[in-house]
Amino acid sequence: MIQLNDDYRLTADKRQFIVEKRFIIEDKNSKKFGEVVWRNEAYIPSIESMIRWARNHYLYEYVQKFTNMQEVLNNTAKELNNIGKHITRKNV
Repeated sequence: MIQLNDDYRLTADKRQFIVEKRFIIEDKNSKKFGEVVWRNEAYIPSIESMIRWARNHYLYEYVQKFTNMQEVLNNTAKELNNIGKHITRKNV
């Protein structure tokens, strides 16, 4: 087993690589509530496919984080703009 990061690890059998993703059981009624479990996320037949999967996966995560950051910055800019308008009106 190769730990890729905190949330993903790589295993293999005779036919393929298997990407496993870490989950925490959140069902409060479960006896295993709060435990970490690993679930198969991708079955990859070759090293080349594994490289493509990793590249695409990490690129997707990066784009998601960037998009979320951009939304936060846009919302902050709008709020600051509204505050600026409010301050300008009171000073006039």
